[in-house]
Amino acid sequence: MKVISVDSGRHAVKSMYGDKRALFPSVVSHGREFKMDVDLNNKDYLWVNYDESEYFVGELAIKQLAGIQERAREKSNEYNKLLVLTAISLYVDQKDPVVLLTNIPARDWAKQRGEVKEVFLGEYMITHRAGIRQGIAVKFRIDKTYPLPEGAAAFHGYVYDENLNIRHPEFLKGNALVLDWGDETVNYVMMSNGEYVDQYCGSLDLGLHVAHAQLQKLIEEEGGEITQAELAQHIIMDTPVYIGKRDFDIRLHAIQEYGRLSEQVINQLTGRVPFNRVRNILNVGGGGNSLNRTIQNKLGDLCNVYSSSEGQWLNCIGQRIMYKMFTEGR
Repeated sequence: MKVISVDSGRHAVKSMYGDKRALFPSVVSHGREFKMDVDLNNKDYLWVNYDESEYFVGELAIKQLAGIQERAREKSNEYNKLLVLTAISLYVDQKDPVVLLTNIPARDWAKQRGEVKEVFLGEYMITHRAGIRQGIAVKFRIDKTYPLPEGAAAFHGYVYDENLNIRHPEFLKGNALVLDWGDETVNYVMMSNGEYVDQYCGSLDLGLHVAHAQLQKLIEEEGGEITQAELAQHIIMDTPVYIGKRDFDIRLHAIQEYGRLSEQVINQLTGRVPFNRVRNILNVGGGGNSLNRTIQNKLGDLCNVYSSSEGQWLNCIGQRIMYKMFTEGR
């Protein structure tokens, strides 16, 4: 039985099995004739055959300028299912039984968990036509799915290690607020002495795409053209955006837009979360480190504010820890 953790966000899919990790952009297109010569041995390229159809996934879809990013809230949608199954196929061999640990935004967890728990169950076959598993066809069976709330999983991934030892005991004393900065949503989860405070848990539709849309608009006003998927890659890799021979100072503008985004989030949360009762704040997710300084500047006099170098992996790590707690009765 292979226990595989998959955190599928709108920007990127992160997955873990044992000590192996994989990350690829959440971009998909139908496979077709290539627009250019393609090195099918490129380890970052994913070209898969699934359910008798061909798909470019992740970096390859972006490079072929044909990818789409879906914004459907339902984690049971076919687009998300393909991304999750592709992630699983990176770790399985023939006829492996799988336990899937996967994510749902905190706001939607109670409503969607039943459907997500069922929709992935079954047998699958995925053939890789490019990348690190090129030429390999894998069959696997998902026997169980554990849908886990974003933010809550990140809390467990930060506080505990894989052996369930406590790494950050300060987060088990008093109230701790996790801000999980994703591309589509910001999840906020309040924990009091390690227990959920349901009334202060939820999601806002103010993910990084809000800031990225403004950056995209600025680039277009300067005469450039870029997709949000390409823009996000430039920000992650810290590479300039060229408009003709000119380079657009994306880092400076990103800092400004992230500052505006954090202001919007805090304004909306002020009516939902009593910050004067929060002892510690943890910024996680793909934007956790980028936004940590602005949150520190705005709330640092009231709360202790932290981020983690493993911020974008903490939901994956925490899913494994929560599963271990479930199975060990902790």
